[in-house]
Amino acid sequence: MDGAYDDPASQLEQYFSGQYLEFWEAEFAEYRDKSWSTTGDVRTVIESAGSYEPASASGPETIKIYACVDFRETTVVDEDGQEQERGFDFSLDEVQMVNTSDGWMADSVGSAVLRELEDTPCAGVLAS
Repeated sequence: MDGAYDDPASQLEQYFSGQYLEFWEAEFAEYRDKSWSTTGDVRTVIESAGSYEPASASGPETIKIYACVDFRETTVVDEDGQEQERGFDFSLDEVQMVNTSDGWMADSVGSAVLRELEDTPCAGVLAS
């Protein structure tokens, strides 16, 4: 995200739609309200592609992807620079992508917090 929290939707709606856009708008509103910010990078690796549905009378073309997300280099801080506890370092996300007139958008997500990588699909792709 470039810049402040004033209008995150203008940037987010380029990549997200539906429930996933609403999720990110709420996240940015919470950070704005609490005067939180982040430092460092979030690493995302596509673990695998899931189901594919071609466009039909019942809906647009969709595909599910599975992504491993590594937050180890990311820190959430309050306005005084104090670190806020996140409680986890990794997640495994199931993202439904929808092909819209504006291109592919991440439309919905299911996210599972991973406290450890061992014995998960992310173990091989996020090895340190």
